[in-house]
Order: sequence, then C-alpha cells, then structure tokens
Amino acid sequence: MQANKDIQPPKGLLDKILFRIKEEAQAASFREWFMATAVLFVGILAAAWPVWLEFAADFSQSGFGEYARLIFSDFGSVVANWKDFGLNLLESLPVMSFVIFLSVIFGILLLSKFLIKYSEGFSFFKENSKN
Repeated sequence: MQANKDIQPPKGLLDKILFRIKEEAQAASFREWFMATAVLFVGILAAAWPVWLEFAADFSQSGFGEYARLIFSDFGSVVANWKDFGLNLLESLPVMSFVIFLSVIFGILLLSKFLIKYSEGFSFFKENSKN
C-alpha cells in the first residue's frame, strides 16, 4: 500500500484531462445543434413540396407567361410600349408565392450549411476525414 504513494502522475496530465473534458463538452454541444438543425431541415424539406405546388399553380394562373411570351412573338410592340409592358409584367407576377418559395429555398440552403458545420463535431466524421 505504501508503494502507491510514491507514484507521481506524468507532467501535463491535468491539462490533457481538462482539454479532453472541454472537447467532449463541445462535441456534445455540436451533437445537440446538429440534431436540432436536422429536425428543422426535415421540416423545411417537407414544406418545400407544397410550397412549390402552390407557387406553380399561382404562376400558371397569373398570366405572367402570356406577357413574357409577347417578348418573342411581338417584340416591336413590346419595345414601343415598354413602360406599360414592364408594369403589366410586374403586376402579373405572383409576388407572395414567389417570396415564400424563395424563403424555403433560402432556408434549405442555410440549414444545409449548418448541417455541414455541425457534422464536424462528430468524431466519426473527424476520423474519416483524416484518411
């Protein structure tokens, strides 16, 4: 029993232990953020399809396509009345559906970025990226 009291821990052991504890706490935080982001990503992907269908329906009913086709079929009239044509084109655009659709696309891109960022906190990804 007396021999165990003479054993000295290696130098820097406390620093290594504290570093490892900090690293594990950070990894746990990354895992929590990754899971939250993954749930949001699945939710926004589920919302993307109905939003796309609504945008496509509004766009097809708006008459925007008919105005846009005038550029190719009667370019002279478009140039002669470009101010009125531009206003009609803007008025026929389904703005709210377009904004909602772009918001979903932006959300998908943003959450993809965060999924990639927070996946770096997993040791599985760290070990495989070194090879």
